[in-house]
Amino acid sequence: MNKVTYLIIIPAILASASYKGQAYWRDMQTINANRPQINKPELSSLSDFKITDDHVDLSTGTVRPSLALVDISTKTLSETVNLSYDKGKGIRVNDISSDVGLGWELQAGGYITRKVNGFADESKLMQDAKVGVWANVYTVVPNKQKSANGWLDFANWNSRAYNTPYNGSVVIPGQPYNNQSLGGAVQALAQNIKNNVPVGSFRSLWAQPVSSGTIFTGPGSMIADLGAMFGVGWDLLNVDGEPDEFYFRVGKYSGKFVFDGNRTPTVIPYIPGLKIQSPFNSTENKWIITTPEGIKYTLPNTPEYTETLYSETETTPEYDNSGGINTPDRNEGIDANEYTSKWYLSKVEGISGDYIEYTYENSSDLIYNEKSFIKQVFRAGRHMIQTPPSYFLSSGDHGFYERELPRNTDFRLRAPKRLSAIKTSDNNRIIFTYNGLERQDVDQSQNGANKRKSLSSIEKYDFNNKRISKMELEQDYFTGGCADYKCKRLKLNNLKLIGSDNNQIASTGFEYNMIENLPSRNAFQQDFWGYYNSNSANTLVPEVKYPSAGYDYPGADRRPSENKTKAGILTKIIYPTKGSVEYDYELNNFNTGADVRITNNKTGGLRIKNIIKKENDSASPIITTYQYELSNGQTSGEIHPFLLQMTKEYNNNAAGRLIERQVIEINENTGARAQYMVIYSNPKYLYTEDLIRYSKVIVNSNGKGKKEYSLSSFSTHPDGEKIGRTWRASSSSGGYTVDSQYFTDYFAKYSNAPATTINNPDKSYLRGLTLNIKETDNNGVLIKETTNNYQINPSGYIPTTVYGLGVTSSDLFLAENSNVQEVNYELTNFTSDYVFQGTTIVKDYLGSNNIVSSTENNTFNSLCLLDNKNILLSDNNLLETSYKYANDKQIQKLITANIINLPLETERKKNGKIISKGEIKFDNPANLFPSSAASYDLQSNSMLTEITYDKYDSKGNLLQYTTQNGVSISIIWGYNQTQPIAKIEGAMYNQVEGFISGIVSASDADAAQGTQASENALIAALDAFRNLPNLVTTQITTYTYNPQIGVTSITPTSGVRENYIYDSANRLEKVVDVNGKVLKEYKYNYKN
Repeated sequence: MNKVTYLIIIPAILASASYKGQAYWRDMQTINANRPQINKPELSSLSDFKITDDHVDLSTGTVRPSLALVDISTKTLSETVNLSYDKGKGIRVNDISSDVGLGWELQAGGYITRKVNGFADESKLMQDAKVGVWANVYTVVPNKQKSANGWLDFANWNSRAYNTPYNGSVVIPGQPYNNQSLGGAVQALAQNIKNNVPVGSFRSLWAQPVSSGTIFTGPGSMIADLGAMFGVGWDLLNVDGEPDEFYFRVGKYSGKFVFDGNRTPTVIPYIPGLKIQSPFNSTENKWIITTPEGIKYTLPNTPEYTETLYSETETTPEYDNSGGINTPDRNEGIDANEYTSKWYLSKVEGISGDYIEYTYENSSDLIYNEKSFIKQVFRAGRHMIQTPPSYFLSSGDHGFYERELPRNTDFRLRAPKRLSAIKTSDNNRIIFTYNGLERQDVDQSQNGANKRKSLSSIEKYDFNNKRISKMELEQDYFTGGCADYKCKRLKLNNLKLIGSDNNQIASTGFEYNMIENLPSRNAFQQDFWGYYNSNSANTLVPEVKYPSAGYDYPGADRRPSENKTKAGILTKIIYPTKGSVEYDYELNNFNTGADVRITNNKTGGLRIKNIIKKENDSASPIITTYQYELSNGQTSGEIHPFLLQMTKEYNNNAAGRLIERQVIEINENTGARAQYMVIYSNPKYLYTEDLIRYSKVIVNSNGKGKKEYSLSSFSTHPDGEKIGRTWRASSSSGGYTVDSQYFTDYFAKYSNAPATTINNPDKSYLRGLTLNIKETDNNGVLIKETTNNYQINPSGYIPTTVYGLGVTSSDLFLAENSNVQEVNYELTNFTSDYVFQGTTIVKDYLGSNNIVSSTENNTFNSLCLLDNKNILLSDNNLLETSYKYANDKQIQKLITANIINLPLETERKKNGKIISKGEIKFDNPANLFPSSAASYDLQSNSMLTEITYDKYDSKGNLLQYTTQNGVSISIIWGYNQTQPIAKIEGAMYNQVEGFISGIVSASDADAAQGTQASENALIAALDAFRNLPNLVTTQITTYTYNPQIGVTSITPTSGVRENYIYDSANRLEKVVDVNGKVLKEYKYNYKN
């Protein structure tokens, strides 16, 4: 059944009034702001799980079914455990199943994960670095490779000489002389780049071997720093040029943030009032995310709550000791990397002191491999040699016409976490048990006896360890064409609901596309995006053709295949009633801008085509179709302009740029150079996170008419432009490493195409907005139209812009030293824009040219909170609503607690005249709870106090409130202060406090024992309480409960009690009176 919930409803309802025709508001809305509302239980759903089966992101065509499995709550907090299907775009060949099943993700708690750009932001040159102090602990990185000067590390250093095992005497930074971060120095450099001001250095750092006994520290070298941003430049360290992108999800909030130049997290796009404290810029070793409601989420930066990703990538043709120096603790044949990849939520705290805690267990390391290849092909060209070189100057290796090099990467996710328990401050719990199938689809060769197993059950317990609910998962495997673990994927078949009597009550089943079996992970049968296709070549390096440039290089067929892309995808959910929902998919396609209908324009991944629902297995289907077409019949699919350009040049299904040029000097006397084309098996310039958007989608539900959606896309909201500059050598030299003395500043506008290390400024948050909806009936007649206008950044709000640098050069060659003649560097940015709906126009077409319309205009204040909402109706009536918040009214305790988005005062006008005004006050300095509620009296034109909240207990439960007419209502809380057991009208709390110990103790005993006898004893105590002579003049209503299930009896003032009886699945079964007579009875019938 639906759990009965008692909430303090602070009047956010005042912010959500809707306007239809002649709209009016009640003056008394604020009265119920903080009073517990106890409702009778409701009939339970037959689905047992709350299933969202038709959630479609129209902008991408992605369907995301989800099931709400179980929830748990405190006074002000709640957590719902959801099971979400996240593979509506298709299953990639290298996808690994979760512990639930392929494509399914368990969503509960929260996390922060990240995309590392360059090097991890928190990378340090010296572990014990402090401003003004010489550090001694040099950071040791995996494989004893170069350490990295990270985005958050110090920018400006004093350097001194050290002796090292392989490099001899070196000068390296050891003492930061101010607190500026590297990210801060990049922000200053960005202004010079934008203003076309050339500089030789942008911070102070020197790190090179000591030559001829001369120690040169200097002010720093910009070109060496730029080179070090892509692995060359400084011989001894790497430099981070761009902030990492962190992604978070806590409660109802999710988004992205980056660190600015002051080491402060900046949310992109902006979320008003959301504060993020970092473990990297505070004394506390944890993330703390505080919402604008004052709720705090804690994610520790400790091993119990983090995951670390370690990887090793082959660097062929380099090999161990390939530099000619014996390095026993370093392997030059690999590039190793390690960083914290994920942080998990440990605790969420409400403003009442209630909390929910999350614990995790370590599962065995997840070990996997991904294949990648690079192909180099010699190409004669102008001012280049016409045949391959005899040998390369640096390595002495022979020249070649063509070679394919592996770039395979071995990954190890160390101590991966999985949620084991959720516990509330009331000691209610959800337990996750991983005792299902031994995972045959992952590498368990190094796990010994501690084999990884799948999630087998989820159970909910109350504070007395009484099981409230249980669900079991039934799984087996998708199988491919081999017996190896790489050919298997864990598959979720059923969710079973188990009653308190341990009998199965119902099950929800899942079916998948089994027409095609997925191949082995790392199989060559992959399209450009990693989905299963029909490639028959024994390579992943794609065929590349570019006739106008003379490119024609054979390779793999990486085009998408609709039938094979569908392999393994979810196709059906079967409900306990044997009703069902089916999903039909098709390949994405995109518009090339041609004037004729385009058919050969498929691109990677799937979109939803049809959703078919049946109420039961014999019912007629209800079919909803999705058409992604413009009015001219062409597809409404749009891809990034760069991808479109590459597709026109290479005819590669929007795969992006797959080929680039490398040049190397092969004769230091003549300066002769060789040119090679490099082809990548994984596109280096692919917008995988925002590949395709649809600008128009028609949703047709049979019998319900059509809705035509117009959406923002690449054509309306493209990504921002980068600023590009180039360093060029002023003269040639005999050396083959980057050296700043050979360079002068050469500024030129560079391409706005994405580079290998950096993308264009991301504006994806402006895409997918609903611009217009047209609704038609079954006859195609327009009945309603809604038009939305969105704006960016309200007046007074100044967004933060964070700049990052990406660097490339075509003068680099694999495993060879290069005389670099040109370095391209590009400036991108991340901007904390706030996007809001400024205007909405709604037109209802009522026939006979009768149109009823409304125009809504929203304005936001400098904190990006809704300030005014004005609605002009078709009869020219103007309805206005204004709001005031904690900052407007200077309620400092709310501001300090970050409770800033709660409307404290709401005023409504009609044609300029006040018709309603409500205010919530927080005058008690001892807590964060409302003290009173007032409303506007239309007769006296003044504010009158409607209700006073007189007394709260230590848990924030309201104990007494007084109405406008002076009547006091007291509330008695039992069940360990979690549920109201009595409401007394006509008495103050201190007048009844001396009589409540018996009923409170009886309720606590009922909570502890949970038997019918304990509940009967509580009812007897409540009846005795109701009949006390001291309370004869009051009106009393009493309640009993089964904790975490629902109310079991309500006895109103009349004394006519209703009892509520639940079945083994905690669903409402009967309503009976005090004599046991059945008043209502409910049956839940499932088909087998």
